[in-house]
Amino acid sequence: MNNRGQARTLDALLALLVVIIGLSVVFRVYEFIRPSADSTLESLAYIALATLDSDGYLARIVYSNNTRLLECFLNAVLPAEYGYNCTVYNESWQRIISVEARGYDLYRARSAVYVLFGYNGTLSIRYVVLSISGG
Repeated sequence: MNNRGQARTLDALLALLVVIIGLSVVFRVYEFIRPSADSTLESLAYIALATLDSDGYLARIVYSNNTRLLECFLNAVLPAEYGYNCTVYNESWQRIISVEARGYDLYRARSAVYVLFGYNGTLSIRYVVLSISGG
């Protein structure tokens, strides 16, 4: 009778262990597949840069190194509740210009990288990194 009780106790402990492992796997998988609210910040950054580029303003601003004009256009394109940092790098990833405004929070930001290949017939690569936070 004693052996039978031990077997049931071991059986119950094994079942509990399987349930705990199963739940931990389910929660780990859920972290990877759940939609992230932060992806909207990335989308907003890409849309803002693409909008400026489609109108022809982005290349003109970036290649003239005009930080004030860059800030004005970003303020016009992005909603007021979002903070941002826009940094332009050359082909060696050396910073050329940078603009930060509206209470940008580095730890809650998501970024988009936009590549420009030249302006007015000159080949000169520029990487425009727009990071957006808030919302």
